[in-house]
Amino acid sequence: MGKRTPRQAADAMEAPFGPYFKMLLLSGQRRVEVACMTWGELDLNDAQVWIIPAARMKAKRPHEVPLSTSMVKMLQAMNKERGKGDYVFSTTGGKRPISGYSKAKAALNAKVAELRAVENGGKPPKGALPDWRIHDLRRTVRTGLGALSNVPHDIRELVVSHVPTTLVRTYDLHGYRDEKRQALELWSQRLKQIVEPPTKGKSNVVSLPARKAARAKESTTPVRPMASRQRTPTNSTPIFSPSFAAEWLAPGRPGGSGLRFRVASRALGWADWRAGGRASVTLAR
Repeated sequence: MGKRTPRQAADAMEAPFGPYFKMLLLSGQRRVEVACMTWGELDLNDAQVWIIPAARMKAKRPHEVPLSTSMVKMLQAMNKERGKGDYVFSTTGGKRPISGYSKAKAALNAKVAELRAVENGGKPPKGALPDWRIHDLRRTVRTGLGALSNVPHDIRELVVSHVPTTLVRTYDLHGYRDEKRQALELWSQRLKQIVEPPTKGKSNVVSLPARKAARAKESTTPVRPMASRQRTPTNSTPIFSPSFAAEWLAPGRPGGSGLRFRVASRALGWADWRAGGRASVTLAR
């Protein structure tokens, strides 16, 4: 399957299923969570968030999805043509949510086949379309977030509503709205780079320096990992998983002799760790 065709096919499909598939690709949420979205769950103006109620979530916990710019624009356009009912994706004027996922997926496959033929000069493409499920779109988003090096692992997991450990849920009550929003914005930008064809007359080939410059621009403001609100790393690369080190303190050095173990916090970089943002224990000989 060509890299651009699924999203381009969604663009070519009429509402509600075209925007529905686009929302799946932009948000990474589950198919029923998106299909049953209501206008009452959305704030498209100030907060620009979508709050999915616990009753519709797999973990039975409310889930907040910060809306990227692409999502807001699409939903605002749909809002202008909405019916009297409250469901966003509907064939009954909002009275009931969409259903018939198999037929919708078959229609999307047909659009993909058309686009593949166009890319192949009007001839049937070689090889059959690989089998896929709607849930694969969610997996695609999670994989795409994983490829964004400046988005920490825990933020990637929070975006797709994977439940943190009990310990984290107990001691970290921060909502990470800004961090999740930035992750989804970065994913939206990456998706746009994949699905939009190059400007007419320009080559598909991107020089290595230009590619590096584009990646560097994306990475100028890293998304902070969980537990990083108290201290921001300076002059060093952040450590996103617990790190340990040990050093032997020779006799006569400050602190006495012995073996000192230092634990670097997930939130600190090595420079902060050396400068005093550390916990240490000295074991006497």
